[in-house]
Amino acid sequence: MAVPSSVYTSKDGSAFVQFSPGTEVYPIGSCWEAGDIPNPQPDSEPIQCFDEFRSYQTVGEKISPPGKITTTLTGLVESAVSWMETVKEAACPFSLFLTQSNCGRKNVFTNRERSYVLRGVRVTDDPVSNVMMRDSDEESTHAFNVTAWPGRVDHRELTASSLDIGAETAALLDITSCADRCAGECGPRIPLCENLITGYQTIAAAAPDILLSRDRGATFTSPITGFPVSTSVVSNACIQVDKDTTRIVAVRDTDPAAAVGEVQYSDDWGATWTSVAMGATASEGATGGASMFFLDAEHGWICTDDGRVYFSSTGGTSWTEQTTAITASGAAVMNAIHFADANIGVCVGAGNVLIETVDGGTNWSTGVGPLAGDSLDAVHVFDSQRIIVGTDGAGAANGPLWMSYDGCATWTEITEGLDPLVTDEIGDVTFLPDGMTGFLVRNLTGATMGTVFKSIDGGWSWKSITTPTNIGLFSIHACNANLAFAAGHAAGPVSFVAQISG
Repeated sequence: MAVPSSVYTSKDGSAFVQFSPGTEVYPIGSCWEAGDIPNPQPDSEPIQCFDEFRSYQTVGEKISPPGKITTTLTGLVESAVSWMETVKEAACPFSLFLTQSNCGRKNVFTNRERSYVLRGVRVTDDPVSNVMMRDSDEESTHAFNVTAWPGRVDHRELTASSLDIGAETAALLDITSCADRCAGECGPRIPLCENLITGYQTIAAAAPDILLSRDRGATFTSPITGFPVSTSVVSNACIQVDKDTTRIVAVRDTDPAAAVGEVQYSDDWGATWTSVAMGATASEGATGGASMFFLDAEHGWICTDDGRVYFSSTGGTSWTEQTTAITASGAAVMNAIHFADANIGVCVGAGNVLIETVDGGTNWSTGVGPLAGDSLDAVHVFDSQRIIVGTDGAGAANGPLWMSYDGCATWTEITEGLDPLVTDEIGDVTFLPDGMTGFLVRNLTGATMGTVFKSIDGGWSWKSITTPTNIGLFSIHACNANLAFAAGHAAGPVSFVAQISG
């Protein structure tokens, strides 16, 4: 007999506030109620003109942006100051989380099951009611009318399930997807994350390939790249070069034959590949799934095991060394690179090495990493001030996840919901453009087991998602707030891709 799904009622709801993304979240307390929480969507207006019969014909549409979100929080007036009074008096925008859960204490943020997140919230009015009455005794209430940026972000309870990828047996080092689109004059609809690409760790002297799915993981094929045998496809990107062309860009690890670094790209979904030299240094290569990052077709970067950074403004068809990077890195092995925009970027690597740029990589400078002795394996840059990094836990002094709020000058250890061991490894971390919704993969060193975690508050707290058995996860790709894919190695061993959805 099927178990009916849980139904939430108003008694299951809670509200939390946060002063800035990636910082501590506070419950506003009991005896509060929230009004309706609208979610305005973009509107459209038809473009019309007369035809030869003087009748109106619709020939297109123009889109108007969504309006602000408005709602009201109402609580009792008490002698002590309330959290809503505190955020109002701060006179700064904040984030508001309205959550629901059938189980656990309502004031524990990680007990959430359903969540509705509002960003850029401001108090526009705060009327007080029932302060004094002539002939009745009623509770005094304080209402806070608020507005928020358009785009309420809804989060559901997620589960992870492994996908059938056939007889593939090697570890998958990276996973990414290509852009979606609505049906129209450019072609039929392409659903979000319909086209998935993974990097494949080559076994022995096999020809290196990728795994490609054109149906959101229902089936996979294995297009063979032109990389030398015994090398691995460690990182992929999928970019739109023009309205008709979607390009897959792949970079390999070090060639045993000591060839120079190499990138390959395909404009026909892996049927044919074009090879491009990456620099002129023998035995140079990338190290993992986060070694390459494309902001768009004109802005792509690769970091290497020789401490170099290469830049492409041509969609991966040519690469130029950003020569200040190797000096800043001290020629350390660099593992991951990420940019917030075309200018602000961070690259991290072995030995706690961190380098940063504010001009797109024309000039790289040595920054301060969070933990001496650890290799930095993952990085996400939100803006010039806020950066999150993940380590391999080799130093065994503190946990593996760290956040900086001052441009890498100082670091705060992130532990909420992770319950990390000092030897844990963060394989990868990524966030959606909202800067609040994030996913990471954590590997337990002793048990060699990878788990997916999700954050809805900019990385301050994390909630684990039950993950199928595996022996290590290396990459996570977020499609939206309720859909992601992780790649790694399953017990067996066979290759492993998990879909995280709800």
